[in-house]
Amino acid sequence: PLKSHIDALKTACLNNNDSSFDSPIKQEKYCDCLGKWFYNNMNRVEFHNFLHLSHSEKVKYFEKNEAQKMCLFYSENYKKFDKLKKKNQ
Repeated sequence: PLKSHIDALKTACLNNNDSSFDSPIKQEKYCDCLGKWFYNNMNRVEFHNFLHLSHSEKVKYFEKNEAQKMCLFYSENYKKFDKLKKKNQ
């Protein structure tokens, strides 16, 4: 997908007032993770098709690919992961 499409997706994610996040930084990390997942795992056609799915189909897609689960885990543990990432660079 185009970077601009991913950026729009991340902006929409950030503007979603999701009460499951106990801090804005965790929501930001979650949205960034999802954006990266889409960018790395979909081509333009797949991304376009995803955008036209119903809400329930999108939920099923996330469950099947575990993107949401992975990004929620990252958002809860981002300090450890980011520290490890910096250490390995």
